[in-house]
Amino acid sequence: MRFSLVRRGVVAATLLLLSVSFSSGDFVNANEPAVTMELFEAIDSKQVSVQFIALDANHANVLVENHTDHVLHLKLPNAIAAVPVLGQFGFGGQQAGFGAAQGQGGQSGGNQSVGGGFQQGAQQGGNAFGNNGFGNNLGGGNARQGNGFGMGFMRIAAQKTRKLVATTVCLEQGKPEPNAKVKYRMIPIDQYTQDARLIELCQQLALDNVSQKVAQAVAWHYANGLSWEKLAKLNRIESRYLGNVRMFRAQELNDAKTFAEALEASSREVTHPRPDASLSLNSSVSQDSAASMADSSATR
Repeated sequence: MRFSLVRRGVVAATLLLLSVSFSSGDFVNANEPAVTMELFEAIDSKQVSVQFIALDANHANVLVENHTDHVLHLKLPNAIAAVPVLGQFGFGGQQAGFGAAQGQGGQSGGNQSVGGGFQQGAQQGGNAFGNNGFGNNLGGGNARQGNGFGMGFMRIAAQKTRKLVATTVCLEQGKPEPNAKVKYRMIPIDQYTQDARLIELCQQLALDNVSQKVAQAVAWHYANGLSWEKLAKLNRIESRYLGNVRMFRAQELNDAKTFAEALEASSREVTHPRPDASLSLNSSVSQDSAASMADSSATR
């Protein structure tokens, strides 16, 4: 009996030692020198590889593996997109552009592409878009805890793998929803779309300034041209026994309209800066010049 207890104690101690060794191996010493680069730059140079696992329409796990012998300090993109690997090719084996199937209502087959961003913790409200109507957390709850990476950076030890969590929306209404059985490839958001409103939507979703359901309505409105009336009629469940369950509640669509208006205003501000700012600047310069000339004349 005593021998059995001793043997159990040895086994337990061994397992504890193995557990501690595995955990400490993933820990990165903050004082250890690191190479800083952007995530997609590291992917292109094959210093890291990324596996994008779409869990469902709302979330994805992103596994980042460091193939180098040094620590990497990776800057995370503000927004990302992901496309089904098989969905990148059109009929006859011809490769299609990432945005080619966008807005086609599922005609090209395959699962929906997604857009979104990495959960980065309590950064909401601290972005440059707070004065344009963002930061109101429309339809959302409390701030997320995120991945534990501060200010959009991730530090990863040599030859190690770390996991990111992305919040996503579907971008091709009418196609099957994403799932973990479908292989996806993560790409920069601007390789999928040039729509500044859609890109900004994905960035704000990552910052938790808008709920996933509200963002989804806005995404289909912009990416696939669905009107608010059509969005209101979409069903999440259709059952002859239980009846139909709508995809979006009325309040979610109201919040989506409000958020879309903020996106429109932000897009206009970026593409068409207000002329009054430059006019007021030129006016003040002219007044200063006139005053200077008057002083010069008085001196003479």
